[in-house]
Amino acid sequence: MRPIIGAFSFFFLVLSQSIAQIPSQTAFDAAAADLILKEAGELQSTQPQSVGEKLAPLLTELRQARQGGTLGEDASRILRDALLLLMRTQIMLLAPEQEILTQVREILIANPKIDETIFNPREKLLLNKVRSGETGSLSLETTPPGAILSYLGAELGTTPAKVDLIAGAYRFQLRLPGYLDQEIDATIQPLEILTLSRSMRRRAVEIPISINAPSTTIVFNGKTLGVSQDYKTWLASLPAERRAEYEALIQQWNVDPFASSFLRLVDVPVDEPFKLEFKAACYQPLRVEAKVTEQEVDWAKRAFVVPALRNVQLTKDTGSIEVSSTPSGAEVWLDGSLQGQTPLEGKELCAGTHRIQILHDAGQYVQDISVQHGRTLRVRGRLRPALAFLGIYAVDPQNNELALETADSKAVANKIALNCRDFADPLVMPEDIELLRKKGSLPISRLLQDATEEGDLDGQIKKTSASAARSELLLIGLRSEKGYMLKLYSTLQPVPDLIEIQSLDESNLDFLISQLNKTDKIRARLQIADFGLEMADSPNGLTIMHLSSAVVSRKTALAPGQIVKSVDAKPMGFADFQNYMRSKKPDQTVVLEVMTDKEKVALVPIPIRQLGAEYPWDRPDGFPNSVLTILRHLISRDPLSEESKFAALSLARGFMKLKQWKLALEYLAKANLEPHKTGICPGTVLYYQGRCYEELGNATQAESYYMRARDYTEATIGMTDSLSVPVLAEQRIQSLKKR
Repeated sequence: MRPIIGAFSFFFLVLSQSIAQIPSQTAFDAAAADLILKEAGELQSTQPQSVGEKLAPLLTELRQARQGGTLGEDASRILRDALLLLMRTQIMLLAPEQEILTQVREILIANPKIDETIFNPREKLLLNKVRSGETGSLSLETTPPGAILSYLGAELGTTPAKVDLIAGAYRFQLRLPGYLDQEIDATIQPLEILTLSRSMRRRAVEIPISINAPSTTIVFNGKTLGVSQDYKTWLASLPAERRAEYEALIQQWNVDPFASSFLRLVDVPVDEPFKLEFKAACYQPLRVEAKVTEQEVDWAKRAFVVPALRNVQLTKDTGSIEVSSTPSGAEVWLDGSLQGQTPLEGKELCAGTHRIQILHDAGQYVQDISVQHGRTLRVRGRLRPALAFLGIYAVDPQNNELALETADSKAVANKIALNCRDFADPLVMPEDIELLRKKGSLPISRLLQDATEEGDLDGQIKKTSASAARSELLLIGLRSEKGYMLKLYSTLQPVPDLIEIQSLDESNLDFLISQLNKTDKIRARLQIADFGLEMADSPNGLTIMHLSSAVVSRKTALAPGQIVKSVDAKPMGFADFQNYMRSKKPDQTVVLEVMTDKEKVALVPIPIRQLGAEYPWDRPDGFPNSVLTILRHLISRDPLSEESKFAALSLARGFMKLKQWKLALEYLAKANLEPHKTGICPGTVLYYQGRCYEELGNATQAESYYMRARDYTEATIGMTDSLSVPVLAEQRIQSLKKR
């Protein structure tokens, strides 16, 4: 017997160590049971007759738990080891075989899948003896199949299952994910097969949902489940064997499946309240609370219909906008999508913030707008040329490449967005700039280089401008140890304006913005106040040199050669008089005090009229490229207006200063001034066209234009009282003849 005792002692030592590591359960104290087993094992060597007495209380407790079906996995193993210890002690004590077989039978009932390697050959003979006469079978099927059959914490297989068992009373457990656990009491008879079938009851249900809004995000108990789909897509996403079931179900609902979207909730717990939240673009969020009770569920069907979820109605959260512009016919873009042209009426939009961009050859209107529920927002876009800021860069010393300075760029961008009045800011964000760089649409090195290299820089500027929200002006900067060099490019010419500032503090940024904002004076520069008199300085004061036909027609007391003693009661010379007239506005009146003869004085009121003038390029307002851009804007805004004609003339003069003679001719052709006017008139345009052709080397064409200009006897350049066109034209003709 000693070899048997030695082998069991080693087995028990390993087993007791294993049990000691198992955490205590609330209904069973594994640590205490371990101690009892250990003490009983020690008694086996010294007092084997006391082992049964030592184990009796523990076995009583474990047997009662087994019969009640409450024996857990840990307790089941301890029961097995206690029975093994008792069986082997009885063998040591040479107990009657029937008593030993009783312990073997109980071991096999408690452990149908026991590992037989723990038994020695003699013990295995005892196992086979019990099995040969007392084995029956359990055949079990479940609906649905696949349920786990377990007994005392040990898995016996999955259904359908057939398990050989020692005759006796058993309590089995069935588990299937998504279904309620079940217990089965069964009594196995020797040499018989007990056949059973069970239907599993789901612990969770499926709930189909239909919603009147497309692409609705559905949140279940705070967790996002997904987005609803249109009917056909949703059906196709279901398991093939379930589609007919759901299609028949939806047909019973009072909904139009093709005007709704759908989603299926799976594994919704029964008898537990749940919360759903529905979120869809252009709809107000909706929250629904529901609960499925066990009494409501027909367990023969998989899908459970919650009436409140059969036709979820979200309330539209929209307003509308009406968009107009001057001129009309501008493209209207909302959130990056083209919506039509101005005037745009009754366009429905989701409530909330949107970005609107109105695009026209005359300029842009770019703004974030707030649309409110049920209201109409009227947007009248003031079209302005667009200025795109492309960032501040610095040379990375590690790779000698240009890198975007994010903080500096944001400082300049914010200043432009908040304070620039004369130009729309398309807000080209850093991520947009990075995308342009990756696409090769932003030639940073070309734009920031010191000297113009060979290549189509003009084409690159226009390509970049188109990519940067169709901007007419591009502003880009380079940071160095000396400060910041900013370059302002125009799509009208590839030569930038250079702007140097020491830092990006408030004063330097204010200077930059002030220079851009000076272009708001350009329209005023194209108009001058005039009252139809030409005057000059004389020893006695201002002398009237000429009266316009408008003044003559009014039959005033004025005549050439008269002395003007004062203007609005203020004596002044010719220079003072010019400055004073620039301060006046059309429809105002000035009063002249004139000497009608040697002793008489007359006070003559003269109404001021408005005349067009060239932009004074000798006194630029802001940067030249910004002036060119504003002038082109005025032409595109209203091509037939007087303002447009003088803007075209001024733009041509700007290109002449830049020696871009062909561009100058293009815009001179648009300066269709009214004939038979004094001052700035068609004669002025003809003279400038002659100058362009002369610079282009076409002397014949130049002389032709000069000769035509010479016929406008009262034409001037610059302003109405400036240099005479006939005199200048004659000088150019004589100069050409001498060549």
